[in-house]
Amino acid sequence: KRLYLKTIDLFSKYRDLNVVSLKRTIFLIFIIIFVMLFDALSIISLMPLIQFIQADQNIDNFIAATNYGLYLTNFYNFLSIPFTLPSLSIILLLFIAMRQFINIFEVLETERTKLKIAKDLSVNCFRSIMLAKADYIRSIKQGQFTVICESECTRTSLLYKTFLIFLSTVLQITAYAAVMFIVAPYMTSLALITIIILIFSMITFVRKTYSAGNKVVSLRKKFYNFVSENFFMWRLFKFASLVNNEIKKIEQLANDYAGYQLSIIKYNSISRFIITIVAMFLCVIFLNLSVNYFNFDFAKITLFSIIFIRLIPLGTRINGLINSIVSNAPSLYVIRNILFESSENKEELTKGITFDGNKISIEFKNVSFAYNTFKNNIILNNINFVIPPNKITAIVGMSGSGKSTLIDLLPRIISPDSGDIFIDGKNIKDYSIASLRNEISFVSQETILFDGTIRDNISYYLPYSTDSEIIEASIQSGVSEFIDKLPGKYNYNIGEKGQKLSGGQKQRLI
Repeated sequence: KRLYLKTIDLFSKYRDLNVVSLKRTIFLIFIIIFVMLFDALSIISLMPLIQFIQADQNIDNFIAATNYGLYLTNFYNFLSIPFTLPSLSIILLLFIAMRQFINIFEVLETERTKLKIAKDLSVNCFRSIMLAKADYIRSIKQGQFTVICESECTRTSLLYKTFLIFLSTVLQITAYAAVMFIVAPYMTSLALITIIILIFSMITFVRKTYSAGNKVVSLRKKFYNFVSENFFMWRLFKFASLVNNEIKKIEQLANDYAGYQLSIIKYNSISRFIITIVAMFLCVIFLNLSVNYFNFDFAKITLFSIIFIRLIPLGTRINGLINSIVSNAPSLYVIRNILFESSENKEELTKGITFDGNKISIEFKNVSFAYNTFKNNIILNNINFVIPPNKITAIVGMSGSGKSTLIDLLPRIISPDSGDIFIDGKNIKDYSIASLRNEISFVSQETILFDGTIRDNISYYLPYSTDSEIIEASIQSGVSEFIDKLPGKYNYNIGEKGQKLSGGQKQRLI
């Protein structure tokens, strides 16, 4: 019952993501059904071929030896196809070829859908997080953001592909079972019941896999956070000779991360081993029964053996797919929660009147703000002041006194807990956030540069700037002096976060 409810919940959560249409899923299922159809036909076509050879290729002997021979020969006559060994062989090869051809098409289409889901989820997560409020974005670490937009999205898309492969495998087993049931209904029923009981008896390993999968998701986030933060602080470690300390930390984290990943493989391998051994044992018993008690002829024994041997890897595959689903399921819940939470914290960018930038003054009235949830760490407490127009106003204070917080309040990156801010005599809450931010210029004290050319970084907010405008801005800011000395000048790539520039060059370029 719990497994059923968990499966329904997984389907429900996946549907909420809205990254793959029902029409596309039905299309893929139909392709899978066609693959199974031709697979079953190729297996079924093997028995008349063998029995026709046993009958010395004599049609009368063949009809007399089989309970379906008359119907099959009449069908061939209806299609004007000669009932001969070459024609039976060609039909068998045709079914096999069609099965392989459609299977290739099914693999490509499934993979195409999986990659599209991963791509769409990555874009959706990036968009949803970036459009959220500042408080929510601050709650996500840089490494975690990378994991969400890449690894967790990929694993969530793999979950969809695994569901389809699971369905394909079930249909394949059903097709084989149908053929076996025609040959030996009682033995087939007993074999299927035994295999189903065996698969469900592995539920302990499934639970352990799900638990390990949750741990892997948690450790993956910590691992990526650690790697991202440490690479950003590499200068600090070199100055303090702390590189070896950080190596020990990442070794421990990497060992834990790899250990739980190995646990998933271990649980999967053990359950596959048990199923394979028991299934082979059953195969031997059933073959002995078929010879000694059911008097099967060579064709039936051959067909039964081929199908049973092919069923064994399918049974272990079913078990492996169940383990894969439960190990990747935590990624689906992570993505679903991220999209839901970021959507709940989305900024309303266009709501309000348009701010045109004709500022008379900026006024703070009784403004208070605290960062933590309980609001006991107050940064700004009942602030009142006026910034006059057409003048330079400097805000000076100790570190942590709230200077950056004041600046973040103006473009509504954050909002005051109490009090109001007015521009042109209007409360900034009345302006749309987008129009307000479009009229505010900002120079950060942090080195906010990205991997690209100097031209790309200068023209980030105005991507269609002309060369003369970029050069004029460079002259005014004082960066043209060192740009002219660089290879490629304005086309020089500064590296990630401007690593190829000195500290002073970064500040001037910003």
